[in-house]
Parts: sequence; C-alpha cells; structure tokens
Amino acid sequence: MLLPLNSVQLNIVAVLDIGGALIKQSLEQELFIMDNCVTSDGSRSDGQGTVALSTTCTQGQVINWIIYPIGNLTGARISKIRFLDREVCTHLQIYGAPAIAVSPSYTPGVTPVYDYWAGMVLPDLPPGRYNYQLEVQVGGCLLQTESPSLNVLPLQ
Repeated sequence: MLLPLNSVQLNIVAVLDIGGALIKQSLEQELFIMDNCVTSDGSRSDGQGTVALSTTCTQGQVINWIIYPIGNLTGARISKIRFLDREVCTHLQIYGAPAIAVSPSYTPGVTPVYDYWAGMVLPDLPPGRYNYQLEVQVGGCLLQTESPSLNVLPLQ
C-alpha cells in the first residue's frame, strides 16, 4: 500500500471581523490568518495573525483553509483561492455543504454552512514562496487579498 507523501495536514484558519471589512470594503487589518504549522526545528510560519501569513509546508502536503466570521451582521465564506504565478496545489477546491442536521433549534430556518477549501501541494513543486489570492464573500460583497503565501520546503 502506498502512503501519501506527507500525511500531516495543515490547517489555515482565517478570522474575519465582518463589520470592519464591510465598512472598509477591505480585508486589510480585518482578516487575521493563522496556521498550525510547526517545523522540525520548532519554528513557525511567518506573519501569524496577519493577512500576510506565509504558511510553511512541504511538497505533497494537504492544506485546509477555513474562515470564521466574527459579528452577527452576515455570513462569510471563502469563494476563491488562486495561486498567482503557477499551479501550486492539485485538487484545490471547496468541500462541504450546508449542514441541515446541525441547524440550531433556537434559530429555526438558519442552517450553518460548514465548507472549507483544500488542496494538496504538488509533490514535484520546486521549493519556494508562492503567493495566492484569497477571495472572501461577505454578504453580497467580494473582498480579496493577494498577501498570503505558501512557503514550500522540500520533503525530507
């Protein structure tokens, strides 16, 4: 049986201040991106908690992106992730769907959506830093940033 190149998945979590993003019509200083990467030498990704997070990962690693909106004004979801210079991930797409079974009984008719994006870093991708565009739908607005990146290291 063949095992995946790297079985450790990384999670990138974006926390969005909905009110601030809608007022400014921007994700800058309203989107706080973090990941759970810790390298073998104990170092972490650069830019934790900022819109310019550079996630350290390895060739063949699966990356999951999810967003958590703060505020009760409207919902938010990641509508697109696109790498700027070249293809970086395979199977990069949205997964999940509305979760009717977990709709809270105290808010009838409201069904939370548990969707996330995932993709696997190409196993033969040359090591380097790859910026990507993150587009977020907030209510009827589409807001985007090109600040985050993946810092791809060779698989040891």
